[in-house]
Amino acid sequence: MKKHTLLVVFSCSLLAPSFAQSWSTTGNNGTNPSNNFLGTKDNQSLVFKTNNKERIRILSGGKIGIGTTKPVQMLDVNGSINISNGSSFYVDNHKIISTDLATLNIFLGTGATTLSITGSGNTSAGNNALYAITTGNYNTAVGMAALFSNATANNNTAVGHTALYNNTTGHENTATGKEVLYNNSTGLSNTANGAYALFKNTTGSYNTAAGWFALAGTTTSWRNTAIGIQAGGAYDNGDDNTFVGSDARAILSGVSNSTALGQAAYINASNQVRIGSSSVTSIGGYVSWSNISDGRVKKNIKANVPGLAFIKRLKPVTYNLDLDAADKIIQLPQPKDKDGKSIQDFASREYSSARPARDSGRRIGRLGDRDDPDEELFILIRRKIV
Repeated sequence: MKKHTLLVVFSCSLLAPSFAQSWSTTGNNGTNPSNNFLGTKDNQSLVFKTNNKERIRILSGGKIGIGTTKPVQMLDVNGSINISNGSSFYVDNHKIISTDLATLNIFLGTGATTLSITGSGNTSAGNNALYAITTGNYNTAVGMAALFSNATANNNTAVGHTALYNNTTGHENTATGKEVLYNNSTGLSNTANGAYALFKNTTGSYNTAAGWFALAGTTTSWRNTAIGIQAGGAYDNGDDNTFVGSDARAILSGVSNSTALGQAAYINASNQVRIGSSSVTSIGGYVSWSNISDGRVKKNIKANVPGLAFIKRLKPVTYNLDLDAADKIIQLPQPKDKDGKSIQDFASREYSSARPARDSGRRIGRLGDRDDPDEELFILIRRKIV
């Protein structure tokens, strides 16, 4: 009897470990991760199946394949991946992808949207692009820290490193290039293309700049247009200026309503137009310059200026000057010499006879009793009568 009892106990003790390591389909209790696990101890892959088809494979080296038997990366998925609405995708604990189909916002890049957002239709791609967005709508930022400070403004587009970086409430701005419109804060409807274009603008609006450093020095002005490298870029311009050409600009700050056309064309005052630089040697066209006359800005228009009728009333005449008669009218005293004798004034007829004969082709008519108008000239000779 003792023999049989010992044999049963010994047999149970041998079977106990194998039952303890099995996994129940309803769950297990008393497990220890150090000793209890699902997997292999040999150099073989672990396969998970459903409906007798392989779904997941873990290679012996740890790479996981979903939908593939030969994963290349640590996680290799053959198929679509879904991120639920309002969820994000992180890399190294940094938000990389954030989507919200309810508001149609899509953010790609580290630091993408760390705040609560109620605005809609915003898109960003780049490190900290549209970082501060909260209630703004329909903004697009591409590039590191593009539209970084934009919180509530709408309809802005920034493409380039820190483009529109300081914009807070400015609307409808478009910036393309490195640090374009960098300091803009509240300015509206500015368009700038080219590195550093409109760089210093803060509150100025409706400006257009195309070219590296174009209008870079302008800060608060409105309605300026600059096209070309450094066009209008050197000084803080006033309003309503036009600069077309490389380095076309003003040579002092505050100039308004002026135009510089051509490479290195400079303006130095308001309400001024300059065409070309000091190197230009000819400016012309096929028609004459026109003075613009616009009746829309004229008042009290009257047709009272003398015209052809007035000119036809004029009666041009020719004449000979009678010096003797002139002397009698003004009653000049009769000159006398030292001896008290009178001195006579008379026209020198020798002048006429001594002149060479004139070409008949140059005769232009008769003036009084003279054959040539040059004979209106004569010499007064004061001769002492002895």
